[in-house]
Amino acid sequence: MSGAATLATLDAERLAARARLESTFTLLKARSAPGAIAARAMDDARTKASHAGQRAVDTARDNPLAVGGAAAVLASFLAVAVGRRRRRRHAATSTAPDQTLSNAPAAGASATHRQDIKGA
Repeated sequence: MSGAATLATLDAERLAARARLESTFTLLKARSAPGAIAARAMDDARTKASHAGQRAVDTARDNPLAVGGAAAVLASFLAVAVGRRRRRRHAATSTAPDQTLSNAPAAGASATHRQDIKGA
């Protein structure tokens, strides 16, 4: 009888091990699905962004003068950039040749000269 009891015990252990292995396989399969991987990545990114934002707020609260100085520097860079853009735009529109005047012959030009200009 001890042989039959031993075989039954071994069979039960084998079935339990198989059930654990199938459970582990199912869990790994679920974790390796592309949707699950993407969801974990998004959760990690949200968590990291939240922590970084909180650290930035804490730093700004602890160093208000540094934040004010950085804001002033940023504002001056933006003002310079906008000023340059406006100057370039103004220079481009004010120095553009007028097409209607450049094709017209000069006052007092002869008829052959006018025809040369038209033919060219």
